[in-house]
Amino acid sequence: MLTPRTKDITIEHMNKAYQYIDEVIKERGYAPSVMDITKYLGYASKSSTHRILRMMEDEGMIILPKRNEGKIVIAKKDVKITKNGLEPNDKKV
Repeated sequence: MLTPRTKDITIEHMNKAYQYIDEVIKERGYAPSVMDITKYLGYASKSSTHRILRMMEDEGMIILPKRNEGKIVIAKKDVKITKNGLEPNDKKV
């Protein structure tokens, strides 16, 4: 179970990862690797990144490919996750 502080950090990291994925897709035409996202978020291992990505998928922010079947896809454009769920992103993270 997430504590309020952990939940705030998790929400912040979900939004940060979402913005990064969206920017990279716009720049390169394809999503960053899990390792790229891990480095961007400053995590030491990919397991934390996988957890964040699964939570983002559960919220409907992204679509994760099945194992070795492609790249991450942005499911909803210009959104952010808040304590209340998905909301329009009025400002960039």
